[in-house]
Amino acid sequence: MSLSTRVRTGTFQPMMRVAIVLGIAIGLVQSLKLVFHLWGADSDVADPVLLWNGVHRYGLQFVTMWRYTQDNWLLSLMPFDAVMFALFGDRPVVVVATGLLFFWAIVLLVGVLIGRERGGWIGAGAAMVLLFAGEPTIGNGGFLGYPVSHGISLVWGLIGLLLTVSYLDRRRPILLAGAGVCLFVAAVSDPWADAAFMIPMLLAALSLIVIGRADRRPLIAIVAMLLVVGLLVQTRLFGALGFLPGVSHSVGTPSQMIENAAFAARYIAVFFNILPGLLTVSGQTPATPAVTIDCVIFFALVLLCLFRVIRNGSINTARCQFIAITALASMFVMLAALIVTGFQQGMVTARYLSNIFVFVPLLIAASPAGSGPNARFDRGALLVLAGLFITSGLVSDRVVWNNRTPTRALNGIPQMAAFLAARHITFGYGPYWWTQANATGWVTHGKLTIRPIDFNPSEGKFVPKPVQTLPNWYTKPAIAREPSRMALILSPSPGDCGAATTCLAAATAQFGPPAQIVPYGPLTVLIYNHHLYLAPR
Repeated sequence: MSLSTRVRTGTFQPMMRVAIVLGIAIGLVQSLKLVFHLWGADSDVADPVLLWNGVHRYGLQFVTMWRYTQDNWLLSLMPFDAVMFALFGDRPVVVVATGLLFFWAIVLLVGVLIGRERGGWIGAGAAMVLLFAGEPTIGNGGFLGYPVSHGISLVWGLIGLLLTVSYLDRRRPILLAGAGVCLFVAAVSDPWADAAFMIPMLLAALSLIVIGRADRRPLIAIVAMLLVVGLLVQTRLFGALGFLPGVSHSVGTPSQMIENAAFAARYIAVFFNILPGLLTVSGQTPATPAVTIDCVIFFALVLLCLFRVIRNGSINTARCQFIAITALASMFVMLAALIVTGFQQGMVTARYLSNIFVFVPLLIAASPAGSGPNARFDRGALLVLAGLFITSGLVSDRVVWNNRTPTRALNGIPQMAAFLAARHITFGYGPYWWTQANATGWVTHGKLTIRPIDFNPSEGKFVPKPVQTLPNWYTKPAIAREPSRMALILSPSPGDCGAATTCLAAATAQFGPPAQIVPYGPLTVLIYNHHLYLAPR
């Protein structure tokens, strides 16, 4: 009798059930402590708050005034955050908590989908394992605990997938319509969801139609739904959401593609982290041996599941095959997109492979593993992998069990505000990340406002940041209303305007000599006794 059969017939060992419940409890606590240990108020986290306050001040028209990035989060994230802010306020702890809730929702949805295929306790066990994701996965790299990232897209996408496979079982149009709404919300708010869910689900449905499933009608309906949703996303709801930015792509050079492939291998190690102690810190570049071993096991596991799916295609349900093909397509479509893209990558872009976190366990559940002549080997191998993943997470997250206060919390914003207040500064310009510009007014309750700026090397001038800002922030009337004593904060990053002397020369040429130059940590603060106006963008 297979493991899944024992679960369904109620003979699953009581001790195993107790272990799963205890593991879930520990995993919930660990992930809670980890998210609040890693994340705090920063410029990106402040975006939902700025939109929330903007709507309160200007009305709903504010959502058309804000300058979004391609991943705008407008429909997927903002409504949920608005409810949270209405109930609990827009404090930093509330925003950070939403990232935790999204992570828990991802784990729950994966558990539910696996439970449908393998039984409730197997689904619960899979959810327990995922809760032990380590710092690289939840922190700066995978970003699965971050409140403004692809985690919310995974939630909407997984709900859409769950409703779609439910439609395959029950054939109720309302389920398919619900799936379409969820996928539209995910994709129009985050183009990443196109490659992670929309395209793979379309490929899965088309594949099953081609191989000749007994009843093609529900698959044809799924294809139609996905094409309609794709049309609505591409047209921005026929222009109703035309204020949202379009999606731009670029193709890398051959040398860049080779470099991208190396980064993709490192990203796999972030989410398929099964070597305890070798990758424990978020943002850390994993060692080559760890990347090699993780990738070899990852691709071996995926190919084994693919072989099992193909070999047992005739006995698998359409639902299982749909999930398996969607999982395979999602992982390989995203890998291919990452490799051929022309944008600059680093460990912070590991988040683009966060679909691996959900689709590896779903692929295993949808393939005929854990039953038949290989049942004992399958179960043993999966238990070893689960144990390694849990151990790796525990080793990575051990610091949070002895840390009672968040380490990032407010990211030094109150200290910077006090430093500037001592010099009679309440307004200025600064780099988006180095000063956490968008979060300063929120965290200090208006005592300090920093407007984010960029440096345009072709003009040799400081300019308004073109995205995640409001054009009205930089107009002459708006600046004239601010105190005339202002600060221009320069970062030490060579990518902004070059060496410190070059930045100072550029600032002097644009605004005149500063009245005072004050160092603040790695930053340089130029203090002026007159308003600083920027050319509108």
